[in-house]
Amino acid sequence: MRNFQTKTLLTALLLLCSTVATAYDFVVDGIYYNITDATAKTVAVTGFKNIYSGAVTIPATVTYNGTTYGVTSIESGSFCENLISVTIPNCVEKIKGSAFLYCTSLKELRIEDGEKTLHFGFAKVAGKK
Repeated sequence: MRNFQTKTLLTALLLLCSTVATAYDFVVDGIYYNITDATAKTVAVTGFKNIYSGAVTIPATVTYNGTTYGVTSIESGSFCENLISVTIPNCVEKIKGSAFLYCTSLKELRIEDGEKTLHFGFAKVAGKK
């Protein structure tokens, strides 16, 4: 009986892990997206633990399976430790809380509006122990 319970628990954990690992609708050029409105053809950038690293440029639109979607938001927890810089187009209307929560290496955040780029430099601040 105990062996059956252990196998059942392991199976449930594996299924849960595979569900978490595929919590996105599609990937284009290394950026993960969730469709937020199929009728309006909009998507949100999403991500999970350390999927992005270095410099990331989010496009204003993305095409998947012949459909072009507008990028309008960034989901919570999308970016993590290895992100150094990110460029966001002005069509992004919403950046959910904690989108950059664990971005300890983030040095630059750029928001482009078509005419100019707003640049935010981040200096790493040492905290008190």
